This record gives sequence, C-alpha cells and structure tokens, in this order.
Amino acid sequence: MSLLRSAATVSALTLLSRVTGLIRDMLIARYFGVSGATDAFYVAFRIPNLLRRLFAEGAFSQAFLPMLSDVREKEGEERSKEFISHVFSLLAVAVFAVSVLGVICAPLIIWVIATGFAENPETFDLAAALTRCMFPYIIFMSLVAFAAAVLNTWKHFAVPAFTPVLLNLSFIAAILCLAPFMQAPIWALAVAVIGGGILQLAMQLMALKRLGLLPRFCSPFQSLKDSAVRQTLRLMVPAVVGVSVAPISILINTNIASRLNHGAVTWLNYADRLMEFPTALLGVALGTVLLPSLASAFNRGELDRYNSLLDRGLRLVVLFAVPAAVGLWLLAECFASVLFQGKNFTAADVMQTAVAIEGYAAGLIGLIGIKIIAPAFYARKDIRTPVKAAVASVVFVQACNFVTVPAFSHAGLALSVALGACFNALCLLTVLLKRGWYKPEAGWLLYFARTLLAAAMLGAVLWGLEAGFAVGWAQMQSAWIRRLVLAAGAVVAAGVTYFAVLAVFGWRAQELRGAVQARRSANREFFPTIGRLSIMPASTLSPEVKRRLHIVQADITTLKVDAIVNAANADFRGGGGVDGAIHRAAGPELRKACRDFVNQFGRCFAGGAEMTEAFNLPCRYIIHAVGPVWCGGGEGESALLARAYARSFEIARVKGIRTLAFSCISTGVYGYPKKEAAEPAVVVAGQFLLTECPNTEVIFCVFDDETRGIYEGLLGKCAEDAEIWQ
Repeated sequence: MSLLRSAATVSALTLLSRVTGLIRDMLIARYFGVSGATDAFYVAFRIPNLLRRLFAEGAFSQAFLPMLSDVREKEGEERSKEFISHVFSLLAVAVFAVSVLGVICAPLIIWVIATGFAENPETFDLAAALTRCMFPYIIFMSLVAFAAAVLNTWKHFAVPAFTPVLLNLSFIAAILCLAPFMQAPIWALAVAVIGGGILQLAMQLMALKRLGLLPRFCSPFQSLKDSAVRQTLRLMVPAVVGVSVAPISILINTNIASRLNHGAVTWLNYADRLMEFPTALLGVALGTVLLPSLASAFNRGELDRYNSLLDRGLRLVVLFAVPAAVGLWLLAECFASVLFQGKNFTAADVMQTAVAIEGYAAGLIGLIGIKIIAPAFYARKDIRTPVKAAVASVVFVQACNFVTVPAFSHAGLALSVALGACFNALCLLTVLLKRGWYKPEAGWLLYFARTLLAAAMLGAVLWGLEAGFAVGWAQMQSAWIRRLVLAAGAVVAAGVTYFAVLAVFGWRAQELRGAVQARRSANREFFPTIGRLSIMPASTLSPEVKRRLHIVQADITTLKVDAIVNAANADFRGGGGVDGAIHRAAGPELRKACRDFVNQFGRCFAGGAEMTEAFNLPCRYIIHAVGPVWCGGGEGESALLARAYARSFEIARVKGIRTLAFSCISTGVYGYPKKEAAEPAVVVAGQFLLTECPNTEVIFCVFDDETRGIYEGLLGKCAEDAEIWQ
C-alpha cells in the first residue's frame, strides 16, 4: 500500500495545485475574458511550457531519473552526488543557451506556430513581446524538474508536488494587485510567470540543501567526462525525438486553432486546464511515484515487484478514469459555467469551452493511461519504444484532424488529441504484453465489468439531474454560489452512486493490495519445480555442482564474501538469533536502511527477499530472506522456503555476486526442522548453479554440529575450514 500512500500524498498536493490553478484561471477568465490579448498570452506561454516538457518533465527526466536510480543502487551516495552536479551543470548551460536564442527569435517563433496571427498585426506583436518576456521561464522550470527528479529518487515527493502552487499564487497576486495598475493589464500575467518560476526553483533548491544534495556547478567539459552523463545523453537522443513529437502535434493544433474562430485558442486552453484535474490527480501523481519505484525494482532484478506495481497502477487508472470521463462528458457545461463564466466570459464562451471538454473526455482513459504505461519503459531504459508509439500517435492525430476539425471546429482538435492518446497508450500496452514485461494479474475481467456497470449508473444519475433543470447551466440566472453548490451536489451524488454500485457487486478497496498479497503464495511464482522438490532430490546433484557448494561452521557476520543471506522477518526489524547478530554487527545504518525500505515498499512476506548494503560487515551486501513459520508441513512451507532461497539467488544473479553465504533460514524461532529445511536449500542452490549462476560459489554457514552433520550428509562432503572465508 506504500504506492497508494505515496500517490495519495502527491495527489493531495497536486489537488491543491489544481485548485489554486483553477482559481487563477477563474480570475483570468473574469478579468480578461476572451480577446486577442488572451489568445496572444496563451500562445506565448505555450512555447516555454512545451520546451519545459522537452528539457524538464520530458526527455531529460526520462533519461536522467532511471540513470540516477541506477547509479545510486550500484555506486552509492557519494557517486550519486557527483553525477547530480555534472548533470546540473550541463542542463543549466543548455537551457540558458536555448533561452537566449528564444528571446532573439521570438517573432519568428510566433510566425511559425500561430500563422493566423499574421492577419492581426497587433495580436502578433503582443504575442512576440510576451514570448520575449516569458521565454527565460524555461531556465527556472528545467532546473525545477531536475531538482524534482532528484527528490523523487530519494522518495521525497511532497516538495515537487507542492511547488506548482507557488506559480498559481504568483498569478493570483499579479491579477489582484498588479494588473489594475497597469496600462496593459495582460503584462501582469507575464510578470507572474517569471516570479513563479523563481519561487519554485528557490523552494526546490532549499529542499536539496536540507538533504545534502545541492549540486555544485562545474565545467561542462568535466561533466562530459562522466560515463553516466554520457549514457544519459545517449538515452536522451531518442527521448528528445519522442518528446518532441507531442509538442509538435500541439503546435500544429495551435496553428490550426489560430485560423479558426476568434477565441478558439482561449477556449481550448480552458478546456485543457480543466482536463488537467483528473490527469494530474491520478496520471501525473501515479506516474511520479511509479517511475522511481519501477526503476528501482528493475535495477534490483525484482521483476515480480515491477509487474505488481504496474498492475496496481493500471487498476487505479481504470477505477478512476472511467467514471471521470463519464462525469466530464455529462457535466462539461456545468464545470465551464461554474468555473469561468462571468462578465467577460459569456454564455457563448461557456458553450464553446464545454464542447472542447467533451472532446477531451472521450479519450481521458488514454490521457491518464499513457502517464502510467510509459514509465514502465523508461524504468527499463527503453525510450525508443515510446518514441515510436509517440510518432505513430502524432500521425494518427493529424489524420483525425482532417475529419474532426471540419465537423466540430476547435472541439475536433480536442477530440483528435484524446483519440491519439488512446492510440498511443494501446500501442505501448500491446508491446508490454507481447514482450512479457507485463502479465495482468487475475481478476481483470470482473474488475473491468464492475467498473463499467458502476460508471453507467453514475451516468444515469447525472443525466437525470441534468434533465431536471429547466435551462442549461450557461443560461442560469442563479448566483454563482448557488451554481457552485448545485455542481458540488451533482459530483457528490455521482461519486456516492459509483462506489455504492461497486460495493454492491463485491468490490473492496483491499483488492488494490492484490499485487502485494500475491507475494504470499510461492506456488504461483517463477519456478514451478520448486513446489515439487521431490522430483529433484539433493542426491541427484552433479559432482561439478557439489564442488561449488561449501559447508562452514562459523559466525556468518565474519565471512568475507560478496553477500550473506540473513534469516529475516517480514518487517526487517532485526530479531533474535542470526538476524539480531547481523543487525548488531552491521550497525545502526542497517536498521535505518531496512526501515526506509519497508516504509517505501511495504513488508516482505514469506518466500521473498530484498537486498541492502552490509555497512560495518566484511561482506558487500546483505540479502534479507523471509522464510515461513513451520506449521507442520501442510501449509506449503517447503514451497515458501524454496522460494526464499530462489529469490536470494535471483538477486545475486542480477548483482553479479560470485560468493554467497546462506544462514539456515526459518530454523530458529520460526521452528522449521533443520533436516527438512536443508533439503530445499541444497536443491534450489543446485538448480541455480546449474542454470542461472554458473560462476557462483555458495557457502552454507551453520552454527552447530547437528546442522553441520545434516548438510555433510546431503552433499557427501565434510565442512571446510572457516578461515578460508574469513
């Protein structure tokens, strides 16, 4: 449930950002209305925002975050700090150069992306001037995104999620306090953009300083000597192509909108802003949490965790995106009226914005889903596949425009974007399934059917409420507060109906934990032979395999090997016996590392294993394997124990461990008989040495004479001198 908790934190702060953003847009709509000046502002503001996606949330983050996670996992904290400084230096130089170029070429940029403005010189000149003023925003936001990627890697999600609030507050202050005193009030919005960028960057840098991660500026030439930086740049090349595709599509659509009805750019902007509510609250929030978690799981070789995280993310998309799409479709006019209608934003503007919202709503599940599915590829450092899907989706969007724009005008542009997002998400999901990178867990058909039924009932309730009004929302003469109360009541009624129907048909919130609970059942894991150990008894192991299986009688904390395997509990707390001894010898850093891991990923149930550094021990790593409690042998204990050993070997294989020492898992307070516990240990070790780990030496570290005799009998060899491994 840590994924849900982290996503909830980000969602709550993102909600605050979107609420303040809506207040900002409500003030802009009421103060500035729909005019050539607002069209000019939104076109000018779109340019640094699109470049932000390229240098910030887009290609840069897609390449940087997985590499940072990789460097941190494999090379430690100090190397990570060095890598952060090198990347920061290169990014700062690059965005500064782009900003200078943008200021110089502002008129040319406007001429390219909004050709319709050329027919109105006043609007064109204003758009060019605003672009010059706001282009440096790209510097601040790119560095903000850099800082956010670092903070997210360290699992500090709150500050990056909160900082957009500062931009919105800057807008609100400028509209209320600055615009009334300016000859051209639209310029107050440009001032707000730069001020908000400065505030966001300052807050992020303070957060990095508290964590001791504040980067230092160094020579770009020195930075380029860093092999991890060069790898990041290589990953960015296809990412730039992929991320550029969406901005190009948006720019094409902006150009088309500038040639349509006066105000089309502004109507689309308000519809897009409203759609950011569900896409940010779920898509962006989950994507933000998922990417570092997926990258960490993949880098550790934890493919079962990787699959579980992705499955839970997709279930959340279906659970919330489907009803949100239905609600936005039916309440489009309601939301546009309540949020934007005023003296300068007329009923006609409400209707035009509403039809654009309906166009976006048709593809909401794709708009949200892509933010969940794409990180599954980025975590694997596969950026080429999302690039190909993005290119295909742009072609698809522009093909749709030939049909939708003549039929629906500016709403057709929104519909094309929505359909393109669905096409993109479907392409990527198909690739994940074909490659076997994602295997849907059981229960999807029932889950989806219940969701559709509940969403249909939600739609029926909203349709009935809409039919009860004598006039449409845009024509209501009621006070704004009354319309707000009516809208809130409709949303609450829809939400209660949706979840009530789900509950009636058996849905429970605990289903979202299914991926975690599935780890309890070792019989459904990767190795089918593990549940049937009798088919490969220890006596059948080859002499070659047995030569790499060693027995030593010693204190496992004294062994100088690559990794030791601890007999851990589900919370990694450190208990008695060998577990307590390892924690005491490793020092307090191990307890903190274990606590941080459990807080982030949750408990590790029987049959699982995870890795930490060894800290004060002579070995490099500790693999914490959780065995089962002995219940007489009839509860699948042998399969769970074998799975714990197998999971330890999986981690060792991924990490390239050559010498691996096992304690006797589950034979302490868990009560597993020593002889019965030794058989699965030897069998699983033999299987892995034969197939997966041909260069690994395995040490069974025993503490007493009885256990030593059991292992000597199974392997037909005597225990070795412990000093060999000390």
